[in-house]
Amino acid sequence: MKPKRTLTKREEQIFKLITAGKGNLEIADQLDLSVKTVETHKHSIVVKLGADSARDLKRYKGRK
Repeated sequence: MKPKRTLTKREEQIFKLITAGKGNLEIADQLDLSVKTVETHKHSIVVKLGADSARDLKRYKGRK
């Protein structure tokens, strides 16, 4: 799938951690963010990449 918009630097960081198998709490702890903020970024990533759900993001490993 073709990205609809470019990911921000923070979204890139979160995307890499998602594809590495990290969960929301782990990502939040590692990046010193709230879980809600991670969830918001995840939603933006799903929309920008045209994925069906956040679960699909793990399948994007190596495609971006």
